[in-house]
Amino acid sequence: MVYKDYNISAVDLKDFTLINERSINKYYFDVSQAELKRLQDFLETHEIKRIHVEGKNIKYYSCGKGGQTILTFSGGHSGLETIYETVLGFENDYKMVVVDISLFKGLTEFSQGVNKVLEKEGVDRVFVIGQSLSGMYSQIYFKRNYDIVDAMVLTNTFAPSQKESKKWALILLRLFPFFLLKAIFKQKIRKWTPVAEIPTEAKERMQFKTAFMNQVVDQQFSKEFLMNAAYVASRFHKDDEYTIENFKDWKGKIFIISSKDDPCYKDLDILKKHLPNTELFLFPEGYRHMAPMVFRDEFHNRIKDFFKEV
Repeated sequence: MVYKDYNISAVDLKDFTLINERSINKYYFDVSQAELKRLQDFLETHEIKRIHVEGKNIKYYSCGKGGQTILTFSGGHSGLETIYETVLGFENDYKMVVVDISLFKGLTEFSQGVNKVLEKEGVDRVFVIGQSLSGMYSQIYFKRNYDIVDAMVLTNTFAPSQKESKKWALILLRLFPFFLLKAIFKQKIRKWTPVAEIPTEAKERMQFKTAFMNQVVDQQFSKEFLMNAAYVASRFHKDDEYTIENFKDWKGKIFIISSKDDPCYKDLDILKKHLPNTELFLFPEGYRHMAPMVFRDEFHNRIKDFFKEV
């Protein structure tokens, strides 16, 4: 893959700059400059690291401070950079390890690849957090490594379901024209706006995130990475090897965060049935999948309070 407008390989992003004069003029001319600076400062101070595992050049962030480590995931339809809000929200209190999941096609190779990153970073215990797509990867990792997981937080994510495991869906995705996939994804981004009234600062975050994701789709969206995520999702929905009985001796806790108008709310009962020691928190209705962004500080603080109680 070569990013649009840039002659740079997806394998080597060392010299790739998301924020420059050209991208500012194209994507960020009418959004909050404070939000733009927040992202720009993050990109300038957080280096993407790499580890070579089984023929894969896995990218990850390792940053932050604190005696405990938060493990989370990014990628699939974008780069590691899209998780900057999570990193900034927790890195002053925890060590953060964020692994790019874009290259993984299987559940076991994903788990093993992540463990290679943790080994390289000298991490032997983790808190796992995952939101939306990364919540699926968090569940996959937890089921195979719960013995080193002290707690897990799942936000607006779905549970395994045989109904969602359809071979024909993978075939259709493989055959679907890539330019139409990008158009559909951009249309989905435009529908992020909550129906309830939101504070000005949250509205500015929403507007900036929309501009940022439009750039990401234009320059980082890859059918290969999307297919990899679809393969993993298919296997995730068939992954019935682990039930709550497997975790009966696990002493940790799982925090499930959602809201009644989120698309994943329908899966809450399944999550609670198949995962151990669960606690639940619901955001107010009216904000759908974007509630964590609207209530960003409260969202981060609730997770920190949860970790303190584990």
